[in-house]
Amino acid sequence: MMAHRTPLARKNLLQDRRRAVLAVGGVAASLVLVLVLDGVFAGAMHQVNAYMRNSPADVFIAQRDVRTMHMTQSQSRWTSRSISSATWGLLYGS
Repeated sequence: MMAHRTPLARKNLLQDRRRAVLAVGGVAASLVLVLVLDGVFAGAMHQVNAYMRNSPADVFIAQRDVRTMHMTQSQSRWTSRSISSATWGLLYGS
């Protein structure tokens, strides 16, 4: 029967306690940073979209695949004729 062996990775990790604590702390700090940045982004999206939620407009005209108003810029040159034809298509399905 073989003697009990400690896996090499665990032995190397726990050999220097200070380094192990710093490594675990670094991973924990990076996870907290990711969660904080995700919360900041979600809050920013909520505030940016507040304009659309509180606006009295019924229709917003935007380019295809635009999901939020955050950092969107229209590459189209809108004219009154193109807006009226787009509105006609929206209203009457043509």
